[in-house]
Amino acid sequence: MSENRNNTNIPRARRTAKPERYTEGYADGYTRSRRADGSPQERTRTARVSRNPDEYAGARRASQSRDGNTRAYPRSGDYPRSQRAPQRAASSLNASNASNASNTSRTGGANPPKSGAPKPSAFDRALGALKRACLFVAGIFTGFYHLFDRFRTSESKRVVTNALLAGALVFLLACAFMLLRPSLLASRAVSKAEQGDAAEAMQLLSKAEKEGLGASRLDKARLEISSAFIDQGSYALARQLAGEMSDASAADAQNAKADYAEASGLYAERSFASAAQLFYRLGSYKDSADRYGDCLCAIAVTAYIEGSEARARSLLAELDDAESRLPRVCAYMGRAELANDPLFSAESLKHMRESYALLKQSRQATQKGNIAAGARHSLVLRQSGNVLAKGDNSRGQCDVSSWSGITMLAAGAFHSVGLKADGTVVACGDNSEGQCNVASWRDITAIAAGAYTTVGLKRDGGVVYCGRGVGSMGAWQDVQLISAGGYSVGALTGSSAMLSSHGAALLPPDVKMFELAVCGPVSVGILYDGSLISSLKDAPDWRDLKSVAVSETGVFALTLEGAVKAEYFRASDALNIKVASGAVELAASASHVLVLMSDGRVYAFGDDTYGQCGVHNTVR
Repeated sequence: MSENRNNTNIPRARRTAKPERYTEGYADGYTRSRRADGSPQERTRTARVSRNPDEYAGARRASQSRDGNTRAYPRSGDYPRSQRAPQRAASSLNASNASNASNTSRTGGANPPKSGAPKPSAFDRALGALKRACLFVAGIFTGFYHLFDRFRTSESKRVVTNALLAGALVFLLACAFMLLRPSLLASRAVSKAEQGDAAEAMQLLSKAEKEGLGASRLDKARLEISSAFIDQGSYALARQLAGEMSDASAADAQNAKADYAEASGLYAERSFASAAQLFYRLGSYKDSADRYGDCLCAIAVTAYIEGSEARARSLLAELDDAESRLPRVCAYMGRAELANDPLFSAESLKHMRESYALLKQSRQATQKGNIAAGARHSLVLRQSGNVLAKGDNSRGQCDVSSWSGITMLAAGAFHSVGLKADGTVVACGDNSEGQCNVASWRDITAIAAGAYTTVGLKRDGGVVYCGRGVGSMGAWQDVQLISAGGYSVGALTGSSAMLSSHGAALLPPDVKMFELAVCGPVSVGILYDGSLISSLKDAPDWRDLKSVAVSETGVFALTLEGAVKAEYFRASDALNIKVASGAVELAASASHVLVLMSDGRVYAFGDDTYGQCGVHNTVR
């Protein structure tokens, strides 16, 4: 009986060699172990083979046990061969669906990511890419290894073939490594930057660039490293990397991100003046315009606390919504009680704005560039657009008879400059420092001249220049007004902050002016309340001003009524200037002063050794 069972009665699918013990699954949920001769051993309850008997109702097979009991169990041979694979596939699919449903019910989504899993670094991702490339090459090698089996007909051929294949594998792996090395270096640079090692990150990125990393991948690495530097507060390095990016729009966005982060940090540190400059430069980026207003309020409150009420007024006059900003800013500064100060009342702020509007109107009425004073010569712009020149012409500085269509004048020590209506510039006179090299200038809206310098303001707010001692003005942006004198150049930006090529002439960044004049280390300006501000320690206390000028000998100003005020550095340089009203423009040099009246008449005061005052009583 046992022998028949092991040979003939066992279905074909079970006639293979079996281990000493094996189990069979039954529909009643039990497994029955059998010995090698086929005799049963024990019955064991197991959940692994637990099935619904009805599922296999059409495939049950009755078998008589030795004790006469009938048992039913499915066997692999009982299913048609064409149905076995679909049956297993359906079972696997059901198990997979059940698993997904379980995950969904627990987390609210299918196959959710593990929230606690650490994010791999850029270097780890690149290393993973290298591993996958090596595995790919190894797979190709394995395929070729078996493909070359037919060449291994002898031991010597086998050795040669394997050696060639091994060499090919090494070559392929070396090529893969060399191709991926620049990316690995860039990824390593990103990881170093994220760890705070800026020097190492920059070196690795430089190596990656030298080894031929693609432009797009290089820009991506620069962007990631720059972002890491911004998070760490290394804004200069972040801007440096952004400036090296080939994608101009991405570079601009990264620079804006760095500026905004730095401005926010400065505001938190209560460096309100520096933060205001950055927020103003950002313009409409995020909430920069709103935060710029908060900075102005904070600067005004700080100035008031320090006792400078005039500066506080000039700052608050720029803001239309100072009433709503002041309580918030005062609370942030820990001085909430100042919001109720009479200076910050709604009525006081309204009066500031009205005064500011009047000053703006006076400034617009003040003329510029109709007269110019050089070291020994004078220029007057005629109504016709021609130019009148008087004085020393030893270097050709008065050769302006051919000029026409001029809208603005400027004079250096020994050269003359004219701005034409079409935005071009002409110049004549001394060119020993290249100060007359203006033929290529285009789209210019204003000009100024120092002793040996010529400066032009472009329509886009940039600055062009030529001559001596010009510093680094090429980076100036958003410039609204330019001035030059002696060996320095100054400018006012759209935020009314000052720029200067001479460090001694530079006024604090929180000083807001609507008028500026510079000469060497001296600068003078007019605040929005009409008062004078200067880099001089003992500057005169002048008010109700609309225009200023400065020379090597003194400071000059025009009041709202058109009177001329003068303060000289030495008493010996004093001039007898008597103009009580009606003046609309003035120009000053070391030797003489020119005043333009509202009726178009020009007055000249000072040294006339070279005939530079020959324009006196001339009518434009």
